[in-house]
Amino acid sequence: MHRDECANGHLQRGPFDYFDDGQCRHCDQGNQVRYRTRRRAAVELAQLLEAEGIAVMRTEPPIDLATLAKALANGYDPVQT
Repeated sequence: MHRDECANGHLQRGPFDYFDDGQCRHCDQGNQVRYRTRRRAAVELAQLLEAEGIAVMRTEPPIDLATLAKALANGYDPVQT
């Protein structure tokens, strides 16, 4: 079913503006940008942790990431200069 606008207000002019399942291509593009940004930040964080000697990726036994995240959050000072 074709609509003139998606739920977020993006103009839907024809079949190139939405996927077969009805999802708006413009909304999907924005979602993918946010996903890639978060993924890059996560990889950069993992690489920085490993540079400091904290093995994060492919460790045996696997590291408890929730405990590591809590420890990092408790020691984080956003006002640090």
